[in-house]
Amino acid sequence: MLRASAGTGAYIDNVTTEFQGACGIAAGYPRSIDIERNEVGHVNYTGISVGYGWTSATNAMSGNKIDYNNIHDIVQILADGSSIYTLSNQSPGSEILNNYVHDFSQSKWADYWIQGMYMDEQTAGFTVAFPRARDCRGHRRGDARDGIRVARERQHRGDGPESGDAR
Repeated sequence: MLRASAGTGAYIDNVTTEFQGACGIAAGYPRSIDIERNEVGHVNYTGISVGYGWTSATNAMSGNKIDYNNIHDIVQILADGSSIYTLSNQSPGSEILNNYVHDFSQSKWADYWIQGMYMDEQTAGFTVAFPRARDCRGHRRGDARDGIRVARERQHRGDGPESGDAR
């Protein structure tokens, strides 16, 4: 189980050239992890992945924060990926807030879909608010269960993150 700050203010770019199935940031069984104010770009698979286990049961994963990240040019080769991917119950207190997702589309080599945000099987316990997306696939709830609160979602059409958001 991973606990603590996984990344704040990091610039993660072109990190999946050797292992194409890797993620920009990945946390398997985190508890109280903060993934905030990072820029993740030009990855061949998922930008940020949090969770594992395919379970709806209460477990060690809780209090995880994925906030104010700038995620772009992801799933450049593979498919079945997204800017932010979650899996399993992560309650109580997990959140995905104010992330800016932009500039990606399905690879010409992909034979399966991609998503702006993918909350996979048994995802629960997250508050999701204020995601901003530009020039990418739509957000997907996936097979998420109860415990997901979506406060507000909007399509951003500007040239970049707004003042105070991810860089």
